[in-house]
Amino acid sequence: MSDIITLQDNTAFDAADLNGTPVATKLYQAWLIWFDTTLYDGTATWEFSPDGGTTWLGIEAVALSNSTTLVTSKASPADTDAYLIHVPSHGALRVRMSGGSAGSLYVYGRGVNFNR
Repeated sequence: MSDIITLQDNTAFDAADLNGTPVATKLYQAWLIWFDTTLYDGTATWEFSPDGGTTWLGIEAVALSNSTTLVTSKASPADTDAYLIHVPSHGALRVRMSGGSAGSLYVYGRGVNFNR
């Protein structure tokens, strides 16, 4: 397993760049992400870039609390929310903030590999 990476750490109404910090996906099959938030009222969207950060596309994740539904974002994320995102082997992952007017959001991630 990898170290814990900070993918996002901003205040909704006071940030110059809400795109988050991209992380390379090449070493891991999936990323586990979770939130630390102070009443962030916007949306967190996970995105994948296949071309080094020029193009960003929504990528599906599964909530650890409900593995039957795939989602590409979470409105008003809570500290108890966690997601698993299966990623392509070459590219980058980020979590972008949007639509918020209050609160702050920290998003943490850890790369995961599965034994077959």
